[in-house]
Amino acid sequence: MRYEELTLKLAVGVNLTKQQVDSVLKAFVEMTTVALENGDSIALPGLIKLHTSIQKARTIKTNMVPSGILEVPDKTRVKMTVSPNLKRRINRT
Repeated sequence: MRYEELTLKLAVGVNLTKQQVDSVLKAFVEMTTVALENGDSIALPGLIKLHTSIQKARTIKTNMVPSGILEVPDKTRVKMTVSPNLKRRINRT
C-alpha cells in the first residue's frame, strides 16, 4: 500500500481529514526517529517493535583497498521484531 492509499484509508477509518492523518503520520515518524536516535525502543502492540543495537567494529578482508584489509567502525543498526500474533495471522496458523 502506498502512502497516499494509507492516509486515505486511515482518514476514512477514523473520520479525520487526509491532511490531519498526514500530520499525525509525519509526527509519528519524527518521534520514532528521535526515540531511536536516543537509544529508546518503539513498540506497536500486535504489529512491531523497533529498537537499536550496536554492531561492533571489525576487520574484513577485501580487494576494494590496496592493503586487502579494511577496518569497519562501530555502527548503530535499527532492528525490527514482528509480533507473534501478526506472524500467525499472515501465515494462517
